[in-house]
Amino acid sequence: MPLKYLPQITWWQAIAHGAAIEKNPAFQRRFSNRTAILSANGPLLLSIPVHQAALQAQTLIDLRKRWAHQHAAALRSAYGRAAWWLHYGDALCNSITQPAASLEELNLRLISQIAQWLKLPLRFSDDTQQPISIAPTLPYPQVFADRFPFQPNLSIVDLLMNLGPRARDYLRTEYTIGG
Repeated sequence: MPLKYLPQITWWQAIAHGAAIEKNPAFQRRFSNRTAILSANGPLLLSIPVHQAALQAQTLIDLRKRWAHQHAAALRSAYGRAAWWLHYGDALCNSITQPAASLEELNLRLISQIAQWLKLPLRFSDDTQQPISIAPTLPYPQVFADRFPFQPNLSIVDLLMNLGPRARDYLRTEYTIGG
């Protein structure tokens, strides 16, 4: 599994069932620096600006933009009234706004923190081609359920803020890895 920014629920389902994180993933702009949350206006894509440098070993975050504070504000706005915001929200926002030397460093920091909250072990591998069969995301209570139908496979933040520690059980529901 490649490192991602606040990965989606199916990514975490794979981790909960033993999938490994790639040690040296190549940058995949389409996925590594983006995540989706549920806001008062519907799904919202959050994207970290990065520098385009093909030969760099790590992906550098564009520090000229105030993206981290914007993301923290978006998370507070979207989940500030969620059942588990008081337990996880401020710590998550603090981790996002702490400087990181690279996108990979930030993603690993956030993934490690969330794995600790969910009590999920992380495994790492040099294998970059790990086939995964993804099961559909089952409905769970979401903020703004009164405005929008269930939004599947958002960032793990959505599941964590709505289910809290029960998110671990949700992630471990029947799911198959492999072809």
